[in-house]
Amino acid sequence: MNVTVFEAMKIEGLANCRVAAGHSGLYREIKYVTVMEVPDVIHWLKGDDFILTSLYAIKDDTDAQKQLVKQLVDKGSAALAIKTHRYFEGIPECILESANRYAFPIIEISPEIAYLDILTPLTRRILDKNRINIEDFFAWLTETSMEGHEMLSIIDMVEKFLDNMVTLESRVNLPHPVPWEGKIAPLTVSQRNALIESKHSLRMTRVFNKQHMDCIVTPIILNGELEGCLTCWQTTHNFQQLDLTVLERVAPFLALELLGTKTRIEVEQKYKNDFMSGVLFGNIRSMEEITEKARLYGWNFSLNYATAVFDMDHFSKLIDDQLRNEVSIQSFKQHGLRALEKLIETELGDSITVLWSDKFIVLFPFHRTENKERSFTKFVSAIQKVQFELHASFPDATFTIGVSRPHFGIDGLREGYIEADASIRLGRPVFGRDTVICFDDLGVYRLLSELSNSSELKTFYMETSGKLEEYDSTHGTELLESLRLYFLYNFNVQDAARAMYIHPNTLKYRLRRVEEITEFSLNDAEGRLHLHLGLKIWHMFRHK
Repeated sequence: MNVTVFEAMKIEGLANCRVAAGHSGLYREIKYVTVMEVPDVIHWLKGDDFILTSLYAIKDDTDAQKQLVKQLVDKGSAALAIKTHRYFEGIPECILESANRYAFPIIEISPEIAYLDILTPLTRRILDKNRINIEDFFAWLTETSMEGHEMLSIIDMVEKFLDNMVTLESRVNLPHPVPWEGKIAPLTVSQRNALIESKHSLRMTRVFNKQHMDCIVTPIILNGELEGCLTCWQTTHNFQQLDLTVLERVAPFLALELLGTKTRIEVEQKYKNDFMSGVLFGNIRSMEEITEKARLYGWNFSLNYATAVFDMDHFSKLIDDQLRNEVSIQSFKQHGLRALEKLIETELGDSITVLWSDKFIVLFPFHRTENKERSFTKFVSAIQKVQFELHASFPDATFTIGVSRPHFGIDGLREGYIEADASIRLGRPVFGRDTVICFDDLGVYRLLSELSNSSELKTFYMETSGKLEEYDSTHGTELLESLRLYFLYNFNVQDAARAMYIHPNTLKYRLRRVEEITEFSLNDAEGRLHLHLGLKIWHMFRHK
């Protein structure tokens, strides 16, 4: 509670003054004390102001005197103390009448009382009372935290105390739904960096419910990482020093709560990760144990599952550039897993997401009543969307994703992981990084990739595409690209020429040069097979 006008009338200089009107408004609370001796000062009032004045600014303006009380009431002021016997022998009757009408206290200051006799002791009492209120609040908060109340209860207490909306954001999934879910725009990169650098509360402008709002943002830092933030939004009244003080004091409580939640989630996740790796790699032989643990986690292994493996590109470079120690590396992985889980839940719903080594593994169930082909198409589309959206959480990272065919049961899970992992291992040299590669799409590359280090494969390449690549490099021609498009458009010269913006006769000439240089004819099946395989090998070597 703040100091009321009734309480203020007992403090030093005011104790020798009298309430001239508005007695029924003595319950009004005072937060600020100010002097009003210049025009238009009303525009700068904050609300809950106790105002000292001699009415000098409006001594010759009867209309302003009549409007004064109404204006102060509209601004939410607490009371008006008028010093008489300077410009007015008594308080104007129009002011007294308005004060009684609006229950707004008017105090008459005795001539012998100076402004400082009121301003200094009243300000001191307000500050002292606020300090007592804060200490009471934190004693209450400490007791509440010790009793194990939820984080949302703490946020609710802080919000009521500050009388402004307060929200908590965290990389840790909060145990219960929050009313502000999906309404807060994420911190920008510059805002995150500023919070990490300052390690203290900062005034910012953020977006809530698509509206820009002034706010105070307090970082919650664990192990040197920005784990979340506490934001006080200016929804009810202007910020005060009190808001900053409370947020800074509350942040450590929430940091401890988040650390406990984070630790619990990570321990639970580790058990899941270890169990799933045991299933996928055959380290758990007992079907009874597998069934029992799967039931514990709510997993049903009696369905068909397609597997997607997310493998981060250039992870070792990311470690060298940004993740300086093991704590940062593990924190990065856990953050990635939580972000992926949230995206997968949004796009696919009922799926299993685990972390093994440096890879994220997603298992998507196919229910017996569903059309398997349609479900698989939905799965791949969702994975492609998730890959795109992961860039928002990890702007410096890309993922190559391997997708298996659907397989049934425990053995099917293992087969699915092998296929998804092979899709990355075999497909990344061919299709490049930051791609989604389905096992079925590998085609002949499944065979060629197994021979990638073979001298015979290199010899075959040099007898076909290698000759064309060397010729193009020497003569500035495009024979290899012409051959690629010729195959891509199923030997249709017109379509291939159109794609290259050249005349069909020009393409025919180039294809004759291909035959002359490689000594393979495009008019017989064997020659086409050699040249097509040569193109596949060139494509594989180019991305390797």
